[in-house]
Amino acid sequence: MAWTRIAVTPGEVFGRWTVLSTPATKRRYVLCRCACGTEREVWASNLRSGISENCGCIRIAPAAERFWRLR
Repeated sequence: MAWTRIAVTPGEVFGRWTVLSTPATKRRYVLCRCACGTEREVWASNLRSGISENCGCIRIAPAAERFWRLR
């Protein structure tokens, strides 16, 4: 079974990820920037299927708010 390239073009938005480029060496990965500014390589299939929607910043922000509210 041959692996087929998942079409993801620069500028597309998936959740909070924005696709920046598709590296030639790692065909399954694409370079993305989260809305918080974090840049990371993400599997293209995870973007398409909705598994990866952000870098984890959504999970971190409420915890930080709770921490500072309790002080």
